[in-house]
Amino acid sequence: MSGHYKDGSALPAEMLHKLIQSKNANAGIFNLRQILLASYDQKLHSGSQNVDTAAEWEKMNKEMFDMSTIDDTNFAATFRHLGMMASITATCGAKFTPRTCLRLDLLRMVES
Repeated sequence: MSGHYKDGSALPAEMLHKLIQSKNANAGIFNLRQILLASYDQKLHSGSQNVDTAAEWEKMNKEMFDMSTIDDTNFAATFRHLGMMASITATCGAKFTPRTCLRLDLLRMVES
């Protein structure tokens, strides 16, 4: 590791050891959030068409993280995956994935 920016002195060994130990400190919370996002996505895509997305997110977030969401917010409105899939379905049809839809768009551009 490099030294102090002013005097070039080495980082104390104890501090370096603590930095190395902490490198995965937030891996668990990151993975838990990914599980929440995937679970939420599955809930919305496998249930009723009439879902209160804000209420469902609040419920699932509370169950997994024991935290309430901020009042008057709707996470689903910013969850790009949901909008992207709806756009792909509208543009290319239900049988397409993002990758095949992009290829189809590229082919259409080349042909025109």
